[in-house]
Amino acid sequence: AWKTELPVRDIAALALEFDEIAFMVGSQPDQVAFAQRALEALEPLPDLGHDDEATIALLRNMKGSALFHAGDIDGSRSTLADALQALGEGPPSSVRAKLKATLGWTFWRGGPVEEAVPLLEEAVAEAEAVEDARTLRWASHELGVALGMLGDNDAAVQRVEESLRLAREAGDPNLVMRCYINLPAMRSARGDDIRPLVEMAIEGIEHARRGAAGSAVCWLAGNIAGFLSELGRLDEALDYADEAVVAAEAHVPGNLAMTLSDRASLHRLRGEVEAAKRDEERMAQLPLALEPQVKTHHIFALAAERWATQPREAMAELAE
Repeated sequence: AWKTELPVRDIAALALEFDEIAFMVGSQPDQVAFAQRALEALEPLPDLGHDDEATIALLRNMKGSALFHAGDIDGSRSTLADALQALGEGPPSSVRAKLKATLGWTFWRGGPVEEAVPLLEEAVAEAEAVEDARTLRWASHELGVALGMLGDNDAAVQRVEESLRLAREAGDPNLVMRCYINLPAMRSARGDDIRPLVEMAIEGIEHARRGAAGSAVCWLAGNIAGFLSELGRLDEALDYADEAVVAAEAHVPGNLAMTLSDRASLHRLRGEVEAAKRDEERMAQLPLALEPQVKTHHIFALAAERWATQPREAMAELAE
C-alpha cells in the first residue's frame, strides 16, 4: 500500500532509490506500481522545472524496465519511446543516454538483437559526451552483450570486461553482479576454458546470496549448473539447478520455465526420466521468458522427451 505522506518530489526520489535497490532482488510489480504512483503525483504539478522533467524521464525509464521484466515487452518499449519523444531533440544528455541504453537492452533481450546495437552505440556516445560514468559503463555492458549475441565474441568480452573494471572502481554492486552473470557465459560462448569460468560464477553467486539478490542467484545458479554439467559434475550441477528453480519461483517468475527446462535436461543426463517429465510437464504450462536464447529451451525439452521413441521427429525439431 502507498502510505507515505512525503512531499511529491521526495516521493519521486524515493521511488528512484527503490529502483536501484530492487534491481537485483526482483520485485517488478512493486517497481511498476511505485514508478506509476510517483509519475501520477509529479506530472500534474504546475511548476515543473528542468530537474522535474529529468526525474519524470527517469521514472518512465524505471517503469519501462520493470514492465519488460514483468513480461510486457510492448508496454515497456512504448513507455521508453514516449519518454525519449518527450525529451525531444537537443544536445547530449545523461537522461537521454540512460533511456536509449534501457531501450537497447530490451532489444538484445527480447529481439530483434540487431536493433539493440545502434541504440546502445548512441547511448555510449551520449554518456561519453556528458561524462556520465555510470550510464557509460552500463551502456557499454549492454552493447557488449548485444555484440556477443550477434557473434562478435572478442569485442563482446572486451566490452564487458571493461565494464566490470569500471564497476569495481566505482563501487557499483548491481553492475558487478551483472558482469558475474554475463561474462562467464560470454567467455564460454567464445570457447574459453570452462573451469575458471565456474570459479568466477561461484564467486558471483556467493556475493548474490549474501546480498539477498534473488534475481542474480537465479541466473548464476542456472549458469553454474550448465557449466558443471559440461564438466560431468552432475551431482553438483543438480544442486545448482535446484537452487535456480527455487530462486525463479521466489524472485523471477518469468525465468521459471527456463530453469525447469534446464533441470529437466540435467535429469535426463542423469537417467532420471520421471523427474525430467515432471519438470517438463510443469514447464509446458508456463510462458517462456523473453530472451531470444531462451526460445530454444522448449524445443530441446520436447526433442529430449521424444528421442527414445521418435528419434526422427526429435531430430527434425532440433534442425528447425
